[in-house]
Amino acid sequence: MAICDSGCAKALPFPYSNACGVTPLPAGINRIAFLQCDFEFTSIADQDEWNAAIAAGDAVVSGELIGSKPKGTFTKKMVSSCSPERVTGGEKTVVFQDYNQSEVHGDCSIYTFWNTILANPKAFRAVLFTCDGYAYGPIDDFTLEVDSVIPETNKDSKFIDGSILWNQLDMICPELTDLTFDQDSSII
Repeated sequence: MAICDSGCAKALPFPYSNACGVTPLPAGINRIAFLQCDFEFTSIADQDEWNAAIAAGDAVVSGELIGSKPKGTFTKKMVSSCSPERVTGGEKTVVFQDYNQSEVHGDCSIYTFWNTILANPKAFRAVLFTCDGYAYGPIDDFTLEVDSVIPETNKDSKFIDGSILWNQLDMICPELTDLTFDQDSSII
């Protein structure tokens, strides 16, 4: 009889694929939403809830972006001379470029948008939206790095370059949505 629990009593997870081959999923993060830190959705996939949250000032959604989330980095710790290192933590990152013009609420609205989040990340939660309609989040306790980029020639375009970082070991399980965010509407 073992003195210590080996952890072998943990049940295996259910399988997630079938024998018919691999069906790849489309990629790309095309919008990032920010919520007030104390705001909760009943259903993150509900269009009426998003419209009400945006109208009430509890949520705001970026313009369309070019974004991606590479593999996170992991913190490892040696806890025994005879065992491999253990993963004890992780950091996730989303990188994005925003090529939108500031024309909805004045010439500096894109800068005001990103500067507000940059200066006050603890006041907000982030939600990532992918091109295939999935929502990842909300993500709490993140940091934002963001700045404007002005390339060398007039053949290139100015843009906002940024990244969102947060500590989390587990992967976020996304939720399929059918949301539409109309940046030209009176709601946003």
